[in-house]
Amino acid sequence: MSAHKGMGRHFSPLDKALGLGPRRWSSGAERVMIQHGLHGPSFEEGAALFSESVGLVVSGESVRQVTEGWGKRVAAKRGEEAEALMAGAMAEEAQVQVQDSLTEAERVNVSSDGGMVRLREEGWRECKMCVYSEVVVKEVEQEGVEVEGEETRLKVHLRRHSYQAGIWEAETFAKYQYAEGVRRGVQPDAQKMSSVNDGALWIERVTRRNYPQATLILDWAHVRQHLSETAESVFGAESEAGKAWCAAQEEELWYRGPEQVLATLQRLAQQQRGNAAQAAQQTYAYLASRREMLAYDSFRAEGYPLGSGTVESGILTGIHRRMKRQGRGWRKANAQGMLAALSELQSGRFQTVWRSLAAS
Repeated sequence: MSAHKGMGRHFSPLDKALGLGPRRWSSGAERVMIQHGLHGPSFEEGAALFSESVGLVVSGESVRQVTEGWGKRVAAKRGEEAEALMAGAMAEEAQVQVQDSLTEAERVNVSSDGGMVRLREEGWRECKMCVYSEVVVKEVEQEGVEVEGEETRLKVHLRRHSYQAGIWEAETFAKYQYAEGVRRGVQPDAQKMSSVNDGALWIERVTRRNYPQATLILDWAHVRQHLSETAESVFGAESEAGKAWCAAQEEELWYRGPEQVLATLQRLAQQQRGNAAQAAQQTYAYLASRREMLAYDSFRAEGYPLGSGTVESGILTGIHRRMKRQGRGWRKANAQGMLAALSELQSGRFQTVWRSLAAS
């Protein structure tokens, strides 16, 4: 993509297509400005940080325009890649560059979740995010615990995360989840692949479609939360009887599987009345419909992760910290651009994407 010169400013065809005006700043100044615009809690604070680091005075409005404009370019490129891959193109044909490849990793996890972003046009909307990670499993000593004749246990660690986020319906999100897997060089037929999530039906549907080989796991913290809420409804808040009941269900589920826990919940739902019966029934339905995702004993033995903290922390630090603000909220196009740019920043790919777009 060539740049047309005029009056000392640069204006690319993609900028024009996205409704962006001519550039007022040098490429280097824009790069630093965008980084501050993404890192800072507001564009005004980003402007202050830019002025302090570079020595040039800039307004928060200028930082906003430059940051959102670059984000729109990132979003447009990612959209083109996702559509091309869904149409059957190979990575090279779709011009998808494999980055921080996970191809050689023995294990890979993908987790997905949603957070809320306020839009001017539509009010609060769910922003969907997926996170890909390498799963590393190590055997570590644990005194006094014997496992198959050896005093060892498996320690699971997730690292090398990458993110994609946007305000999409589930079917559109599926394309971006798949495209990010291609970008990471994921080979599901040759790798041990897991997906730990909170049990949302849209996540299960999308992930099973993209990765039918993956082992789906219900996030352990969400299971404990549902059991705790049931205990409070049946036995009362902070009840010792409720705590004991909850601990017993957790132990049963953790070591022996879901069948006895499901039977206990079903009995509770039949024996109780009102809110207590409803809480027990809801937890039963939540777990029973996800029975195969509850095999924690075998999951631990296989070295699978059991928590979806990677995506939950990604939403908290990568979306809510920057995207939640006072006032009327974001225009949708600007929000999509910000989320695309934040995804690349959070993935550690900002410089690579900057160079790629500058050269296109």
